[in-house]
Amino acid sequence: MTSIVGSAKLPPKYAVRARLDFKSTSPVILSFRVGDFFLVTDADPPAAAGLGRPPNPPDAQPSEIDSPWLEVSDPVRQVKGLVPSAFFNVIHRSGHAHQQAAPSAPNRALHGPDAASPVAGGLAASSGTSSAAPVVYPAVVQFDFAPEQADELPAKQGDHVLVLAHSGMEWVVAKFIGKLGDPGLIPISYLEVRDPVSNRPIRDFTAVLRQGRLLPLKQWKARQQALADQAVVLGASPPQIAPRTVLKIKVVYGPDVFAVRANPGTINHSSLLTKVADKLFNGDLGAINRVLWRRPGGDATDFVDLDTEEALEEAIFLRPGFASALALSTGIQLGAYTYSTVGRDEPTEHYYDLSGSVTHLALVAQAVSVSALASKRGVPHPRVLLLGALSSVWAVRLGTYLYGRVKRTGKDSRFDELKKNPAAWVFPWAAQAVWCFSLQLPLTLAALSAARGTAPRLRALDLVGVAVFAGGLALEWVADRQKDAFKSANPTAPMTSGVFRYSVYANYAGEMSLWWGAFLLAAPAMTSPWMYAGAAAGPLFDALLLLKVSGIPLLEKSAWSKYGNDPKYVEYRAKTATLLPWWPKAHLTEVDLAAVRTLAQEAGVNTIASVEKKE
Repeated sequence: MTSIVGSAKLPPKYAVRARLDFKSTSPVILSFRVGDFFLVTDADPPAAAGLGRPPNPPDAQPSEIDSPWLEVSDPVRQVKGLVPSAFFNVIHRSGHAHQQAAPSAPNRALHGPDAASPVAGGLAASSGTSSAAPVVYPAVVQFDFAPEQADELPAKQGDHVLVLAHSGMEWVVAKFIGKLGDPGLIPISYLEVRDPVSNRPIRDFTAVLRQGRLLPLKQWKARQQALADQAVVLGASPPQIAPRTVLKIKVVYGPDVFAVRANPGTINHSSLLTKVADKLFNGDLGAINRVLWRRPGGDATDFVDLDTEEALEEAIFLRPGFASALALSTGIQLGAYTYSTVGRDEPTEHYYDLSGSVTHLALVAQAVSVSALASKRGVPHPRVLLLGALSSVWAVRLGTYLYGRVKRTGKDSRFDELKKNPAAWVFPWAAQAVWCFSLQLPLTLAALSAARGTAPRLRALDLVGVAVFAGGLALEWVADRQKDAFKSANPTAPMTSGVFRYSVYANYAGEMSLWWGAFLLAAPAMTSPWMYAGAAAGPLFDALLLLKVSGIPLLEKSAWSKYGNDPKYVEYRAKTATLLPWWPKAHLTEVDLAAVRTLAQEAGVNTIASVEKKE
């Protein structure tokens, strides 16, 4: 018997399972029990030439394997050696051994996964037992992994490893194949795990973990200890591997990045949970328990649970995540309101739109920083960076444009009545705080997803979102420039040319469409229905404000009161789309004229100029 540490390995030819117990009396022959699982590395080993015929099995059943001896490796005990082939059945690609082995004691037999496992093309079929035991899984490292602790695996892209156990839903214990090195921890997200029978990639390895198809770290370590007296393992003792299950918790949207790292030997789960409760929920242990546990009968002290980390991340986002972003937006608006109101004879609206842009930029900076802090390299995720860049361009352009306009004109007519009432004057600033927060929700959620490691890379399809954003931004920019130029030369006339020939409110159409572009760009990073709903809340709230509150309703009232008696303006409104750009109508019907009268009445103007139908 020899150690597989340092042994050059070729891919296994096939897998076998013991159907009988066998006790070895030779150092080159392995002992095994019913149900033990081995990987065959040589079906006709040269080392067996001097051993002669192996002993016959007690049941005298014919062997389906031609060679009397097999060279096999045991990935659990980390040894390889020879075994008599007559004591084994081959595990075929269907997942069944040729003959069913008797059920074994817990954690002794290693059975193949059943068909319910999420493997491309279907996994191997169940061995027939009511609860299948764990197996080991081959995997290929997809990215370089630089260890931060001694018990982590220093893996490079392309390395072949065997996955032996798991610690929570994010870390696994793996060992190199064909390369020196002790077992160590590596994140699941760094691996392409494969089915040990079909060698096909497993699409959702976390589902395999939930089914109990891989040993938990604690059981794996206990098994290693139990087998220590039976196996002769050469080389240095492997490092002690500490569990990772909920022992590293990051708060990525709090005032700082708060982490709890603890050794199970020095802190129990109850005190760990109390620490998190003290930091996040003002010591309310029940609040965490209510948020975390989805299963009936969950106990706050029983913190080791496969679903706990994911639920905790959701709890962290729902509380400090929303709270910190909303607090940032509210704080800036409160400061701008105070500066624009306190100590003045009359409140000023000059800094209203500019403060909105500053708030947007602050929320962008927060989201990008969160993504960078959660990255090993300290670099934000490309999706987050792109969304942040697009939002920043829009915020700088709109903020500087509106600030310059209000400085030129000296006032913004939207606020004439609001400034007269101190209670009403608070409303636009509070609404802007919510508006800024909601519009940046796609970016905020994308940054959360990136911090969790669930945000996908940028793909060609993301160009659709970029194109929608860029098109909306261009339409808004062109509309603002054309209207400014026209009003400079014609201050009392309505704007009906340029892009406004196709839309009465072309600038608002551009703004609403660009935020739906941001939603499309952020959507691939969303991982749950509530995240999709949160990302869509921004564009929807923006549309609500523009269509029903501070945008079109105010401008409609002003426009109809100024130009309602102008037949040319009434005809323009009858022919032109109100919001979504479209070609103007060539002919007017009674329905078109009735619709225009309704628009005027909704704006508070009951009498407008009459226009003849043009059939």
